[in-house]
Amino acid sequence: MYKVKIGKSILDVKKGDITKETADAIVNLNNKRLDYDSGISKTILAAAGDSIREECIRSGKQPHGDVVVTGAGNLRYHRIIHLIDAVNTVKIVAGVKEVLKACDQHNLRSVTFPAIGTGKAAIGAKNSLECILTGIEEYALGTATSCISQIHIIAYKENIYQEYEVNLYLP
Repeated sequence: MYKVKIGKSILDVKKGDITKETADAIVNLNNKRLDYDSGISKTILAAAGDSIREECIRSGKQPHGDVVVTGAGNLRYHRIIHLIDAVNTVKIVAGVKEVLKACDQHNLRSVTFPAIGTGKAAIGAKNSLECILTGIEEYALGTATSCISQIHIIAYKENIYQEYEVNLYLP
């Protein structure tokens, strides 16, 4: 596990199964209908259970770049923050900031991100990490007070984790 401080928050990056981690919130990548059924979203929603799928359906269609906060079902989190259509670098940076804003609005002190953009968006691990870090840094610089003390990034695949590790400490 690797840790760095960004603003008032500690960021750590590790390899693992995001559904087995513990934090106040987990970020789920989803589409505007909140019915995405592949990749990390499929894994998270399957672990959370049917009640969360039903909650997503009740939320209805969402605009691109928005976030929707639901319960966490069977997961060891308090909330799931569904990030809508973060499919390119610009949307990932903006989406990370929206997730952090939602954390502050819901008084969620810790949040766990998947390796955003390394699946279907195929932006690569280096670009993924740069986007996530940029979003966190921009949010920290633009927010006078935040309750967020811990930010986790969980990479499921070893090659993505290794690339995150290398790029996290580059000058």
